Amino acid sequence: MRSEVAAIPGTSANDSDRVHKVSSEAGKAAAEKVASEAGIDFVYKNVHEEFYGTVVDNFCTEYISGRTPNPCIVCNPNVKFKTLTEYADHIGAYYIATGHYGSSCYDEKTNSWYIRRGKNLKKDQTYMLYRLPQEVISRFLMPLENLETKDETRRIADDAGMSNAHQKDSQEICFIPDDRTYLDLL
Repeated sequence: MRSEVAAIPGTSANDSDRVHKVSSEAGKAAAEKVASEAGIDFVYKNVHEEFYGTVVDNFCTEYISGRTPNPCIVCNPNVKFKTLTEYADHIGAYYIATGHYGSSCYDEKTNSWYIRRGKNLKKDQTYMLYRLPQEVISRFLMPLENLETKDETRRIADDAGMSNAHQKDSQEICFIPDDRTYLDLL
């Protein structure tokens, strides 16, 4: 395996009735398989308590208060990229790669980093990253920034022999299973 690159999926739930889609054993195995196909190390970290205490509790509080929650913008700085940055620091890696469609850019005039939309405007995900601090944005590698369509992304993955090349896009809240509703969680 290439030691300079590692795949680090996390689990945000356990096998309770509030199961996170990615946290299932099948989801973990699929992530491990893709990491193997890419020739990179697979590292697994359970962030269940942090995720529920930060993201899910916030989601429930906001929803019950009549506000529309956006769990991804809470998760990204407080759980996902915090965990990735801590692990990168632990292994002495500077860069963090993400599959978001966008790019990180440096502005010399303001001496600051910012997130810019990628070429695929239909899959723009920059709004999910706006709360990240400069220290994280400056470390981003965003390989999807110049891809114009999801079909192009899938073709590249298919050509590389990746088993997830034609996997259905995730569109829903990750911690509410397909057979459940918001009310089941609340």
